[in-house]
Amino acid sequence: MKKNVDKQVKIWYTLGRVAPIGALFLLIVCLIFDIESWINYLLIGIATLFAVIAFTWWWWVLDTVKELFNMLKSAHEKFDEVLSDLGKLKKDLNDNSWKRDESKKD
Repeated sequence: MKKNVDKQVKIWYTLGRVAPIGALFLLIVCLIFDIESWINYLLIGIATLFAVIAFTWWWWVLDTVKELFNMLKSAHEKFDEVLSDLGKLKKDLNDNSWKRDESKKD
């Protein structure tokens, strides 16, 4: 799962950096060549594209956060299990009737 999330993060990071610069470049080209009718279509297309990207990104974030919480919950349960086992081990060691050999000091 980690590799999949890393790949998705890289895609969204790249898209988030390239898309606005690309949109600004297209707008500047349209303004330089004085393409007024194309500007309206271009603005509508860019607005629609960014709306779709924002919507998709939002759902990706929700799914990723859900997976993150599930992973943390699983880790917490395993940590509680380890603590419980350590407590049992400590109790077993303390309840044992044999004495520990003390190490010899030089």
